Amino acid sequence: MAGRRRKASAPPSSHTRFAGLVHGPRAATAASTVAGAVPYLALTWMIPTHQLAALPRAAWGELTFLALGSTVAGMLLWNLAVARSGSTRAGLPLFLETLIGVTGGIIVLGERLSAGSAIGGLLVMLGVTIAWTAQHRAGLA
Repeated sequence: MAGRRRKASAPPSSHTRFAGLVHGPRAATAASTVAGAVPYLALTWMIPTHQLAALPRAAWGELTFLALGSTVAGMLLWNLAVARSGSTRAGLPLFLETLIGVTGGIIVLGERLSAGSAIGGLLVMLGVTIAWTAQHRAGLA
């Protein structure tokens, strides 16, 4: 083996790999957060400052939670999950969001379940079950 040169592998292309896998989930989250905030910040001139100043402390707390809690923390957890287990496996629970939302509406808000919503929920569960089973058979999970 002496005298043989090992071929240097090229770094992964940003076109073929998730940015979080190349730069890390924290960097991907930071970049996404900044990219998402720029359009909102560019449009703040449309909101009269007296309306912002009149917002109660609770509203500012709620806005802060929405920005940091559900947006930044949620995106970071998603990027960590994708980096750890891959997008195929990490993406399956996303299909359950609507089902969980409808179930929460029924339990918490007393909403009625329509036949269309029930059939849609069953189809979502069937699709997730098929995808999960296929992943396990292929050895991806």
